[in-house]
Amino acid sequence: MNILRHYHNLMLIFLIISAVFGLESTLAAQSHEVKDLRDQYYQAAKESEVAKEFYKKLVSLNGPEDTLVLGYKGMASFMLARHAKNPTAKLKYFVEGRNHLEKAIRLDPDNLELRYLRFTVQTSAPEFLGYQRNIASDKEFILDSIYDRKSTDEDLINRMVDYMLRTKFCTRREKKKIKSFHQSLNQEE
Repeated sequence: MNILRHYHNLMLIFLIISAVFGLESTLAAQSHEVKDLRDQYYQAAKESEVAKEFYKKLVSLNGPEDTLVLGYKGMASFMLARHAKNPTAKLKYFVEGRNHLEKAIRLDPDNLELRYLRFTVQTSAPEFLGYQRNIASDKEFILDSIYDRKSTDEDLINRMVDYMLRTKFCTRREKKKIKSFHQSLNQEE
């Protein structure tokens, strides 16, 4: 009986260790996939053909809807709107993008990356589209998250810091604080 119990305990320990390492490798893979999504999105902002491919890729994804993927579906639509020549198509893709992004944020309101994506869209969308109502709250959420180190995703933090330093929606004082804080983080590493 003792041998059976000992075997059971060893199997339990093995399963726990396997789960921890499996989760770690799964998280590393997901992190890599998210970075790829970000890279493709940034490239789609620059090139019309890349935007079309990015959109096709995200629209074709099936399975359970991940909020970050849904948010990036919205961003892919925004990129098509940005590159479209026809005003009707621009508006169609813009509305589609807004709907995807807002749904993702409704499902996951504390997701820093989604709030950052919305901030980037709202701070660059033309005023006549009326899509600016969350700028102040998203900015506050992003800045608090940067200062409180709510994310360990260096790639995301670097992209947010870069954008916050360039946007006209941050004051000089805020930019100075962001830059100083970010430099101090980099010195710690």
